[in-house]
Amino acid sequence: MVIPLLLASALGLAAEDAPPVAPPREVELLSAGRGRKHLLRISPQADDTWDVQLRRRASTSTSLDQGPRQQTPLPAQVHELTAHVDPGGLELRLLAAEQPGAPMELHLDLRDAVQALAAIPWVSAPDPRQRTVPVVQSVPDDPDALQAELVADVAWSLDLVSVPLPEERVGRGARWRVQRPATEQGIAVTQEATYEVLRVKGTEVVLGLSLTLHTAPDALLDEARVEGFEATGEGTLWLDLRRPLARAADLSLDGSIVVTWIDEDVPHRVDGTFHTRLQLATR
Repeated sequence: MVIPLLLASALGLAAEDAPPVAPPREVELLSAGRGRKHLLRISPQADDTWDVQLRRRASTSTSLDQGPRQQTPLPAQVHELTAHVDPGGLELRLLAAEQPGAPMELHLDLRDAVQALAAIPWVSAPDPRQRTVPVVQSVPDDPDALQAELVADVAWSLDLVSVPLPEERVGRGARWRVQRPATEQGIAVTQEATYEVLRVKGTEVVLGLSLTLHTAPDALLDEARVEGFEATGEGTLWLDLRRPLARAADLSLDGSIVVTWIDEDVPHRVDGTFHTRLQLATR
């Protein structure tokens, strides 16, 4: 998950390289809503191809050993992908990764990392009921830290804009909840997402999203532990049921984290808060 990665970056720590792999998500219908009921089913169009842009802005605020709090805006990140539907399902390929305003050296490193990953698609099998999370089919042999970070960032963003749908017919105001555990960036996280139908018109569906995340204490690094982590978020997703990813999204997430470690027998503690905004656009 990208949030501990953001804070770890601000603290100068190194997060684990393994990309997140989300388990299946079960849908719990809370309310069927009112008015005319609709059966929300995904019907991808064969050979449909479109471009996806994921844009993220983030900032952190940290305090070391109860000292002065430091505000840290993190570089914006823009990921460009191409999506294609074939009989095997949805396939996405990374085309570009940018951090506007970053040093030229990082731009060149990002270009090299994208070239290494471009031949390796994210794929998801067809599923008429749920918007399954695309996962990395494979990674380069011995990926470097930047490649692993790109994989984790894109997978986390795709997870948020991949919406599981209920089996039942639903109307305006319908709500359903999806709760699942995940091990991401070395942290055991419980993620609970609640969706609400704001509008349905033909294949166009607008959903509101409320999100909470929390974790039990778990190792972040070899000698650092996450003693507490909580986050809440909300946003809007615009779906086109002819495509297995949201057409557009605007999500914000705010939270706090406490990390402790021991250095030469001296205990240290970092208290941090973070804010991140994720926007998805397609064309």
